[in-house]
Amino acid sequence: MTLREVTATQELEVTDTQALLSQLCMGGPVPQDALNLSEQDMAMAALYTAMYGETIECHVPCSACDRKFETQFELSDWIASLRSGPDITRTGPNTFLYSDFSFRVPMSGDLDALGDVPPKARAKQLAQACVLEGTPDQQELEAALMRAGPMLDDDIEAHCPHCDAHQTFPLRLDAYFWAALRRERPIIIREIHQIAMAYNWPRSEIMSLPRSLRREHVRLILSDHRPRGVSSWR
Repeated sequence: MTLREVTATQELEVTDTQALLSQLCMGGPVPQDALNLSEQDMAMAALYTAMYGETIECHVPCSACDRKFETQFELSDWIASLRSGPDITRTGPNTFLYSDFSFRVPMSGDLDALGDVPPKARAKQLAQACVLEGTPDQQELEAALMRAGPMLDDDIEAHCPHCDAHQTFPLRLDAYFWAALRRERPIIIREIHQIAMAYNWPRSEIMSLPRSLRREHVRLILSDHRPRGVSSWR
């Protein structure tokens, strides 16, 4: 799946992961059942990297001393750690074989079918719904599922620098992505305003500019408005 660059239209108006990926797919809209949950997460990882780089930075309250601390890691390292596991055999577009059972990676519809299942039971029921043949034990099944289609929804290990307590905190990449985009909203609106004021372009045209091109225009506008005699070198 190849994604085109995001524009202000998506940045400001789209709030759903599936809708965003469908709009950005170079091959046209993506049907809801075309991607499994792992493929959606990998596409979001590629989009996050293109927009923000590899680094994931989290500010976490310590579970022991309650003081906030910062931890960061590379997205590619997280994905690589999730891909470790048993050797499996792909038998179809979304079917796999391991040991004496066959399975598939869950789809969005599988999540919807869980309805009001309590959070603690959701992972087990979701995994069991993906068994096609055989009767694997839960641990074996979850390891095979993670190897076949890692999902960027995990407990991240961290050490508090204040009290050295070891702990984990939950991280879901698509939620992290949308939070980063919400924080950028005032900046994006300001960029649209700056281009409109400088070029007198219609809003629809500015909204359709690829993110990198929009920001190149803003840098040019700001450099042209730098007072004479003020150097850009520091």
